[in-house]
Amino acid sequence: MSSLSSVQPDSLPLRPRANRRRRRSSFGLALRLLAAAAFVAGGAALIYFEFDFRRLETVINAFLMRSTFASSAISLILPGNDPSILYTYLGRGFVLRVTEECSIALYIGPIAIFGGLLTLVRRLRLRRIALATGIALVGMALLNQFRILALGFVFGTWGHDAFEWAHSLGGSFLMLFGLAACLAVFFRIVVIGAKRSDRKATIKAGR
Repeated sequence: MSSLSSVQPDSLPLRPRANRRRRRSSFGLALRLLAAAAFVAGGAALIYFEFDFRRLETVINAFLMRSTFASSAISLILPGNDPSILYTYLGRGFVLRVTEECSIALYIGPIAIFGGLLTLVRRLRLRRIALATGIALVGMALLNQFRILALGFVFGTWGHDAFEWAHSLGGSFLMLFGLAACLAVFFRIVVIGAKRSDRKATIKAGR
């Protein structure tokens, strides 16, 4: 008379499933760490090379000025000086210097680092973080070009005093508004968007 050992069929597939879950969890964590490192390194590089970005911004804004109100605008880059834009408007010549405080790198660098830190929160989805970070970076970059262009117009039209007011008040408020809009974008896409997606997935699973 032979005896049969009891078999628990439900317990056999648990190990492969658990192993798969561990592998997925490890892969997801590695992907998040890689994304975080890329975002943070990119943001740090933006800040470190801010002078090069200022040079690029003078070239861009010289082109924008030529296309709008100052057809003679050129970018001026001299050793030991801030990148500048030389232009004439209403018969007068002006030099608009793009200082460190005006550099877009000092805005978008921290935004990229902030996006990198968000990737470490496992409840937040990487795709949504990347989308929100990309929108914020592009939006702030475009906003700063508009700010420099507007300041050049104010300088040429109303003079140095009006430029100082526009730069210290108008320009600062404009960039603060841009940063607030970036936070709203992150909250809308990363937080609220993720909650809505989870809610839809729960409803589908219930059906």
